[in-house]
This record gives sequence, structure tokens and C-alpha cells, in this order.
Amino acid sequence: MRLGTLARDGLKAFGQLERFLALVSLFTPLLLIGFNTWTVNGTISSYYSMTENVVFYVPLTVAAMLFVVNGVIRNKHWYNTVLGAALLGVIVFNTDTFHPIHLLFVAVFFGGNAIVMLVSKAAISLKVAIVVAAAIIFTGAGVGNGHWIFWLEWASLAIIAAHYVLDSLSGRFVDLYHAPARSAAA
Repeated sequence: MRLGTLARDGLKAFGQLERFLALVSLFTPLLLIGFNTWTVNGTISSYYSMTENVVFYVPLTVAAMLFVVNGVIRNKHWYNTVLGAALLGVIVFNTDTFHPIHLLFVAVFFGGNAIVMLVSKAAISLKVAIVVAAAIIFTGAGVGNGHWIFWLEWASLAIIAAHYVLDSLSGRFVDLYHAPARSAAA
């Protein structure tokens, strides 16, 4: 077997792992709620101090490393390395002790992901559908308990997971969505 075939097969398997981990990351807030005696906190970041805090640290660290590895392996997705580093900053600099630093990393992570999605090469109808779905999640779930930041973060995670899955599937079924990429000359 040729080296190029092995590398291609490895990247294909990694793409499947990326899609799976993106979907797992989507449900991390549900795990946090479940392991916190079904209590919804004000933000995802506030779960760092719950009794079973491994449920906070492990999935978010895996997600951060998913971003970093994606950025390194797929050189055209350099921004994922930045987003992964920002998510690691969110995890390491907890919201209580390092509040201003924590907020900076939160802004880079969520704001950066929003920018990536907005500049992606996708049909406007697909972008609108993703945003509308996130708005429905945000509005429907946040009405009852007033923890609107938590629900907004979860809706943002839904957008990020959709971006990851759609970008990894582009060209396989229908060429509807591509993340922004560096030109070949770069």
C-alpha cells in the first residue's frame, strides 16, 4: 500500500472521529446539567466547580484539542488552532478567579466561531437555517429559567457542531458548505 493511500485513509478516519466528537460536544451541556443534579447554571463555564467537574473539563478539553489538531492537520483551517487555544483559555482561566481573562477567551472563542461561520462559503439559505435553528433552541429553552447566557452558549455550540459536520461532509454528498480556507498561494 502506498504512503499516500495510508495518509488519505488516516485523514478519512480522522474526519469520522471529528464528526463524532463534534456531535458529542453538542451534548456536553446536557451532561453538565445531568451531573449537576439536573440544575441549570447561568453559564457553561460555571460548571467548573461542580462536584463531578471531570464532566466539565474532559469534554471541553477534547473539543479544544479537536480544534487545535484540525488546525494543524488541515493547514487551510489555521483559525481552528486559534479557536482551540481560546477554548483552552476558557477552561484554564475559570470564571471566578480570572474573570476578565476568562471573558476575553470566551469572546475570542464564540466570536471567532461566529465569524468563521459567517464568512464560510455556504448558501445563504443554509446559514439562515443554522442561525434560525440556534435561535429556536435559545428561545425555547431559555424562556423558563432565565439562564439566557447558558442557552445562548448551547445554541452557539450547536452552530459550531453544525459547521464542523457540514464542512467535513462537503464534497461527499452535496457541495453546499465550505469553511473559509487559505488560498493555494498562501
